Amino acid sequence: MVLNEFEYNTYKLSFIIEEITYLSMKFACTLTIGNRQLATIPIYAKEKPSKSTLALCKHPSKDAYFIILFNNQNPHGKKYQVTRNVLSVRTNFVSEGKATLQFEAPPHDFYIQTKEVLQLKVFLHAVRCSIQGVSSGNPIASSFNVTPSSVKNLLPTKLIIKKRSDYPANGFPRTLEHLKINDIGRASLDQGILKLSRLVSLDLSHNCIEFLPNEFSNLTGLQELNLGNNMFGKGSPAQWGWISGSVAKNLKLLDLCHNTLAFLPDNFIKFTRLITLHLDHNELKSLPSGIGNMSCMQVFTVSYNLLESLPGTVKRWKLSNIDLSHNKFTIHRGNDSETPAVKHLRLCSLKEYSGKAVLNYKLHYAPGTIPATLIRYLERAKYCICGKACFDVFILGVDRLYLQAIAKNYTHTSESPRIPISCHFCSVHCLMKYKMRFAIT
Repeated sequence: MVLNEFEYNTYKLSFIIEEITYLSMKFACTLTIGNRQLATIPIYAKEKPSKSTLALCKHPSKDAYFIILFNNQNPHGKKYQVTRNVLSVRTNFVSEGKATLQFEAPPHDFYIQTKEVLQLKVFLHAVRCSIQGVSSGNPIASSFNVTPSSVKNLLPTKLIIKKRSDYPANGFPRTLEHLKINDIGRASLDQGILKLSRLVSLDLSHNCIEFLPNEFSNLTGLQELNLGNNMFGKGSPAQWGWISGSVAKNLKLLDLCHNTLAFLPDNFIKFTRLITLHLDHNELKSLPSGIGNMSCMQVFTVSYNLLESLPGTVKRWKLSNIDLSHNKFTIHRGNDSETPAVKHLRLCSLKEYSGKAVLNYKLHYAPGTIPATLIRYLERAKYCICGKACFDVFILGVDRLYLQAIAKNYTHTSESPRIPISCHFCSVHCLMKYKMRFAIT
């Protein structure tokens, strides 16, 4: 369901009316039941939270109201009298989707939780009216012949905004899974997006955004992010702190085309599950040396940039598609491979040994657990052909790569069928092993 703002506001109003008319008397939630008779026992037993349906009904022949509970323990329903039997209705946290109903007999407390705050408020309003004997203006079932059902989510899951008048004045529906905001000249991220816990795909292309806030990393469900045609090239390396947390672990598609990017931040390789990456039409002269460690990569496009070589770690890739067209890959005549004759490397510092251990064993670290200077040190690591990290002690070599060795389908405009790669070697052993395997002279 895709709505502009007028349709959205009209829809929201009709949704409220429809909720009051049809759904207010049958309400799906997560329910925990507490027994106050057990409060004096050392272990105050509560039932485990369960998915339940609460139905508010009127006795067919008496002026009395009941709530019927349906769950796995009560598949046929259990009646709780509302009239002259509800001690209190606690709504201190109703805006968070939480409420409590206390019954006199049996002495049970209903601890209600739901993400549908509007439905909860309408249901509680009807319960209060039933307690007071006042009509709520809403139809209430006059029979106990009620069956449980899941309340369908009527709020939209997809919203497209293509002009400022489409922007929802009252905020985004929390049920959104797909959101597109294009061509409206936004210069920053709407903070309301950070509250969309169900968001799966976000398209912010064709705006004027220079960076995302660090809190963006907390979007746990986000899998697709389109930031194309923005101004991320104007941002500083410090403004890429959002590449961490849940977003870095879960993102599968990222589009950064047309952003005048002159660099990718060192922490870019934290996108460990990225499958598709588009970096076309930028000003990139190099890529992070550890980009080849992004082992889930399948589609990689970086056309129309200024690349002269690729990191050696890309030899680890097994892609379905790669596009390297319209770059500045250098062409050397004669010997394509250049590696220095090194027999020994100097000893690493304790700091470098520690950094290697943290990265190679994938030990968790985060701001607040170690100093910021150490985090920056870890993020600037280079990566060997073998996939291990190195910092100041390494061997640098140049080789050539046939694209068919790493991708089923490839596109490039170089005169040579091979692309230059810049290789880091963490040890003499890795260098010799590489020479033997790929016959470097």
